[in-house]
Amino acid sequence: AKRPLAGQLTLGTVGILQTVPSLALFVFLIPLLGLGPKPAIFALFLYSLLPIVRNTYAGLHDIPSTIHESAEALGLPPAARLRSIELPLASRSILAGIKTAAVINVGTATLGGFIGAGGYGEPIFTGIRLDRTIFYPRGGGQPGDTGHLILEDGSEIAIIDTIKGADHQDVVHVLAEGCQLPVLGATVKVVLDWERRYKHMRMHTTMHILCSLIEGDVTGGSVGAEKSRLDFNLPDFQGDKLEITERLNRVIAEDHKVVTRWISEEELEAQPELVRTMSVQPPRGAGKVRLLHIEDVDLQPCGGTHVDSTGEIGPMIIAKIENKGKQNRRFNIRFAEQA
Repeated sequence: AKRPLAGQLTLGTVGILQTVPSLALFVFLIPLLGLGPKPAIFALFLYSLLPIVRNTYAGLHDIPSTIHESAEALGLPPAARLRSIELPLASRSILAGIKTAAVINVGTATLGGFIGAGGYGEPIFTGIRLDRTIFYPRGGGQPGDTGHLILEDGSEIAIIDTIKGADHQDVVHVLAEGCQLPVLGATVKVVLDWERRYKHMRMHTTMHILCSLIEGDVTGGSVGAEKSRLDFNLPDFQGDKLEITERLNRVIAEDHKVVTRWISEEELEAQPELVRTMSVQPPRGAGKVRLLHIEDVDLQPCGGTHVDSTGEIGPMIIAKIENKGKQNRRFNIRFAEQA
């Protein structure tokens, strides 16, 4: 605020950097830093400057002049004023700038796959896209499917993961290292690792049943083929894992039907109690949201894979309940036959 010309010059400089296309910036940086992660990291640093610098400038500029005058009257030196008064007051604006920079860099980082920097961009650019597929892409705490593709000549291509590409409709099949891409337009047969997928289905439906038994918001979760976990906000929880295991298996044995249905985004907004997760919201933008309904047990948004009825799951156990922080409780779930 004391040097407006310097502030405007800095904002103008970082603004110009933001207008340089990502691939063009890589072209400039590769002769200086070579191929690999170094130019990608430096480019991400440059692209993060504008939102952070802009919000920092705005946060400091908006501090009332009376506060500056009071700090000077107290005899605080400039460094102490900045550290103890100005930066804390501007912190909300600065953090918003950091958040914006992180969102921008998630997309930009994908381009690192073009220059050997690895990361999430590499499988997106080198994976296989099919006109239709039965593979589930990683998301919502559930791993992506694995399996293989059979080409017309009988040869096979191993698929080690399935991820989302540009949007939820863009499914990318990630190849094992060393596999060659088939020619564009080739006809392939998709073979799913069904045993692994079916375990994910049984586990995922079990986690929804557990949600119906625990009175607390979900803070995290992860589906696995051998074990899964579900975290709840339960500051005063005193439950017993054996008692919860018994209740869980009772619901499973009752063989409730599991169905999916859709509601509009407006209907979901009118029923916020359907969303049990604290930090992750159902994806919006398509106009509708998929619900998983375990009849007479649970109803909440979910895009994952599930069994047709709870009787398919089989006996499960709560292997452990862990304290993960002051309020967080982690429930570890396993198949009873593997315990």
